[in-house]
Amino acid sequence: MAQQYQTTAYPGQPQLMGGQTSLNLTDPRTFQDVVWSHSIAATVKMGVPAWGSGQFSSSTACLAWAACFLGFAGMHRVYLGDTMMGIVYCLTGGLCGVGQLIDGCSLSQTVESRNAEIRSVAQERANFLAQQSAAVAYQIGQPVTMPQSGYQTGAAYGQP
Repeated sequence: MAQQYQTTAYPGQPQLMGGQTSLNLTDPRTFQDVVWSHSIAATVKMGVPAWGSGQFSSSTACLAWAACFLGFAGMHRVYLGDTMMGIVYCLTGGLCGVGQLIDGCSLSQTVESRNAEIRSVAQERANFLAQQSAAVAYQIGQPVTMPQSGYQTGAAYGQP
């Protein structure tokens, strides 16, 4: 299940109290036009990073790491988007077990750093869209001057 974080609203998101909205990390619109790092870009599925879930799961990463005991070293690397290193680990037995052991010790930090990147990008995108919608709302509220007559109308359907 994807975690949700508080941020400012953008068009199409439901408003909560205080102008806040729940940032949906599984919504492809949240990540539209985003340029990802190589490792996260490898895990984008249907426009959503982390294989479509929006956030990597520590428990899934640990299970993939534990697959080394079944002869599948490096599956945690593939899950986190380092596909080439995952293949290298699989062919070399986790770099003779040393790389697998080191990755096991730093796995939770790796998962958290990838999730932090996803949250950061989502927050930046939401802030950008909120600024755009605020600019449009400001422009809508301004009086409009008719070019030929010089007559000003109010923003809402010709109110003076």
